[in-house]
Amino acid sequence: MIKRFLIIFIIFQTIILFSCEGNDIYKNDEVGFSIKIPDGFYLDGKGKKYYYFKEKGTDYYIRIYVDKPEDLLDGVEQFNKIKNDIENNRYPDIPNIPAMFLRFKIINSIKVGLDFHTGYDVYDGVFGLRIFFIKNNRLVTIYLQYEFTGPKDDLSDKDNLKLRYQAIEKKYYEKAEKEGVPANKQDVYVINKIAKDIKGNKTEMPKEIVTLFHKFDKLVGSLRFYNIESIYKPSVNNLRFRESPTLDGKYIRTLKKGEKLQLLETGKTETINGVKGTWVKVKTEKGEIGWCFDAYLEEVK
Repeated sequence: MIKRFLIIFIIFQTIILFSCEGNDIYKNDEVGFSIKIPDGFYLDGKGKKYYYFKEKGTDYYIRIYVDKPEDLLDGVEQFNKIKNDIENNRYPDIPNIPAMFLRFKIINSIKVGLDFHTGYDVYDGVFGLRIFFIKNNRLVTIYLQYEFTGPKDDLSDKDNLKLRYQAIEKKYYEKAEKEGVPANKQDVYVINKIAKDIKGNKTEMPKEIVTLFHKFDKLVGSLRFYNIESIYKPSVNNLRFRESPTLDGKYIRTLKKGEKLQLLETGKTETINGVKGTWVKVKTEKGEIGWCFDAYLEEVK
């Protein structure tokens, strides 16, 4: 089986998994979204780091990740760049997998990105599609993947899924070349033409890839968003409330112990006077918006 190349991040989240009309519903109350797990898929692994589902009797997988800004390799700076790219209709550089961009889609007022990726380990490999979006200061990535094992003896074997896909994909690139598509736009052209032909039943693609796209359409169609509020309160009196997330930030006022605050955004993590915490942007019950250090906050359950 192929080497796993997905990076797993540590996450803290509220997860609910329940059945509805014959399907399991994955529901994340930290972010405020749910997605229907198709019939035939079962929970294959879970933890603070991941949620995996596998289809019984096949090699199709669904993998769900939720990352905080500080979980990314370059932290808040990288998170904000991804967020800015999505907001400005640019394909973001999301870690883990080199991919071919499909499109952005608006679902319940949230901008969702869709892309396609491949990965090969000599003969074996993976084909996958991914949903990605940012909500409630979290980067969510949902993967639907098909993993396969190819023949070991003959590189030109017609039964090798990797070679069959590459032969057909080559024709799309040749067509893009003939139509004068610029080299830096050919990946987007090719994968969108493949998706369109699969949807219109006009494709030579192997059935495993056709099935992958059909399953993905249903998965995207089941994605739902809902509003949540994360409420916190100071655990100490006279917590400093500032205009920016730094000790040099302009002082607004002090917050009282127990005062309710709505979490709006998470900033950088640092250690202040020997105490590690994260700067968070909050809104008071009076409508004031500012920053405070979350080492002295506790969540209101």
